[in-house]
Amino acid sequence: VLFRSQVVNEFNARILGGKINVFSGLHRAQMFLFIILVTVVVQVIGVTYAGAFMHTVPLNLEQWKKCMYFSIVPFFWGFVLRMIPVREAQSSVKDFVRRNEDGEPIEDESEGEEVDAAPKMTFQRAGYAVIAQLK
Repeated sequence: VLFRSQVVNEFNARILGGKINVFSGLHRAQMFLFIILVTVVVQVIGVTYAGAFMHTVPLNLEQWKKCMYFSIVPFFWGFVLRMIPVREAQSSVKDFVRRNEDGEPIEDESEGEEVDAAPKMTFQRAGYAVIAQLK
């Protein structure tokens, strides 16, 4: 069940920006679908044939069905969590700058520039930046 829940959780993790539908744009994500397929195949082979190595026993059809039923719980949990409005913190990298006793930013000795000049980066912008680099 844990392995199947992990696959379902991968669908929940691919959504950013307050979207609700975890399946939106799935047809354009061939690499994601390939990773899901490989993950499922490795899990099935591992449980069925690698019992001694993975410390598992083969499952019958009824047990596989029960695993599938229990593993879809993260879909519903992810939906509920996405319905909760979240406001981003208004902090930035500037809030974590080392400062002297007078409250002035300490200059970085290696470059001679103030560390305080760092751009504001939110979690959402960071997520979008990572996705843009992966495309």
